[in-house]
Amino acid sequence: HMSEAASTVLSAPTSTRPKVLVVDDELGPRESISYLLSDEFEVIAVDRVDRGLELIAKESFAVVVMDIRMPQKNGIQGLEEMRRIDPEVSIIMMTGYGALSTAQAAISLGANEYLKKPFDVDLLQQAVRRHAAEGVERKKRSAMLKQLGEMYDSVMAEQKKQQMSTG
Repeated sequence: HMSEAASTVLSAPTSTRPKVLVVDDELGPRESISYLLSDEFEVIAVDRVDRGLELIAKESFAVVVMDIRMPQKNGIQGLEEMRRIDPEVSIIMMTGYGALSTAQAAISLGANEYLKKPFDVDLLQQAVRRHAAEGVERKKRSAMLKQLGEMYDSVMAEQKKQQMSTG
């Protein structure tokens, strides 16, 4: 296991492709989604919500594709916790059960999109593509706002210092 510093140094220049996290307890969908997206995206797939949460806390993803029905923590719980960790990431929820109430719950808890399983290959690719672009934009914007805020704070602190010394 690499140290965190080493892994960030390595991951920064190697890939400019947006990162996608796939969370699904079933191997089949996990592998087919990874395969489908691997041309355009850097895909990391995990079989449990908790693993996904660990990764989200450490790395920046553009999109999460997550199944709703999973053992231990389900996708709805995962969605709530992920939103607390990363408000900007795009989250696409999937389920094999066309339960509209679940879809509505997912959207109200901050999912960006809801797809049915078995998924339509083109729909999934288009959704991930669109949400990756939006997720990346949101992250850039919030990083810029944060920088501006920090700049403003330091300018204000500087002014205060000057006032103190001249006053």
